[in-house]
Amino acid sequence: MSKKIDTKTKNLKMVQLSFMTALIVVLQLLAALLVRVGAVAPTLSLIPIVIGGAALGCGAGAFLGFVFGLIAFICGITGLDAFTNMMFSARPVETVCICLLKGVLC
Repeated sequence: MSKKIDTKTKNLKMVQLSFMTALIVVLQLLAALLVRVGAVAPTLSLIPIVIGGAALGCGAGAFLGFVFGLIAFICGITGLDAFTNMMFSARPVETVCICLLKGVLC
């Protein structure tokens, strides 16, 4: 009986993490495409990162932050985020480190 409960808990955590990941991708892409404050897009994705980190633990929060940083970096190199694109053209290695590290640390 304990094994069944453990499997159910793992499945629930996996589904919650998947939902938070999808929410981060959608919110980050919407912010990059639709909403601008000057040259910078607001970060709406921090809400699911904080909720996921609080509900699922530090490892899940770090994973969600990594996904956020990866999406922000992809938006930058594709030109959706002009500021990140400018940083990437000047210093690509440092931009990758900044994008991914700031996401994991948030």
